[in-house]
Amino acid sequence: MIKNSKNDKRNKLSIAASLSFLSGSSLFLPNFSNYAVVGVWLFIIGSLLMLIDSFR
Repeated sequence: MIKNSKNDKRNKLSIAASLSFLSGSSLFLPNFSNYAVVGVWLFIIGSLLMLIDSFR
């Protein structure tokens, strides 16, 4: 049961990282250029989440 809990947390972290990357990447599109700085921060957050996930 503990392994399931750990896998669930890891999956949630991985999903959060992927959504952060997707959201950040989409803000680099020309239509959303006013939000490029937010896109950069989402990209950085996604990177950190993936790094944390890789050490778990």
